[in-house]
Amino acid sequence: MTGSANIVRHVYKVSKEKKQYFVYELVEVKNLTKPHIQEQPKLTELIRIEKFRHCSKGYGFDHYLRLRDTSNWKTCEQVTGLFKTDKSNVFYGDRRHIGRNLLIFQYSSNNTLTIDYYNGYCPYSKGGIITPDLLQILSKY
Repeated sequence: MTGSANIVRHVYKVSKEKKQYFVYELVEVKNLTKPHIQEQPKLTELIRIEKFRHCSKGYGFDHYLRLRDTSNWKTCEQVTGLFKTDKSNVFYGDRRHIGRNLLIFQYSSNNTLTIDYYNGYCPYSKGGIITPDLLQILSKY
């Protein structure tokens, strides 16, 4: 289904809550594909989920992910929009940083955000069509 994609789980807790965004701090990283391997994070220690204010050409999402990779949030990398699924607490996106990578976002009721990072997995076919593989992955959340 995901071929040779390495799946790295990032677990974040809310550290700051504002009207327009939430800041999350990394609390755990683990490799789901090879649990015996000590995994380095694919995302930053701090992330921010912001409301999309339509200041770019993006569409189809209400929130997006920003990584804390500089000292100013405004200049930090905008990674992806959080695209809706049939489940209210599960979203998906992709990161085109180095190749294409699938991200699955799952919110929990205890202010926890889990992001599964499918390294090297391209979730779309040509033309932006969602693949049956992605639908199958999403059904597991």
